[in-house]
Amino acid sequence: MKIFRAWYKYDEPTFVFELQLYEDNLIFVAKDNEKLTYSFETPFIDDDWIVEERVAFANNHTTDIFMGDVIQWKGYEVKAGKQIRPIKTLEITGYRTVVNLLNLIGQGYEIKVIGNTHNKKK
Repeated sequence: MKIFRAWYKYDEPTFVFELQLYEDNLIFVAKDNEKLTYSFETPFIDDDWIVEERVAFANNHTTDIFMGDVIQWKGYEVKAGKQIRPIKTLEITGYRTVVNLLNLIGQGYEIKVIGNTHNKKK
């Protein structure tokens, strides 16, 4: 199941939905089961909207992470023989960053979404 988020360029994320295809229609099912149906001939998104796909779950499936999110975690480093936990960030922008994210999740890091690349107001 593919999950997407529609992001209005001038606002916060406004619509998280599952995309379904049925009899030449696109059906968007929101988390509250509200459904919007569009035929393939009907454009539903103009240049003011950005659609982002969910790329991962983190923190025991309690955090959705979408393309474009900026995440944060506490890393592990050793400096001068001492272990430190620097705060690190990563912007999810494509295949390589998704692989890095999945590696962090697989290693058990606590991931926090701290922003999105698209939430800059015009």
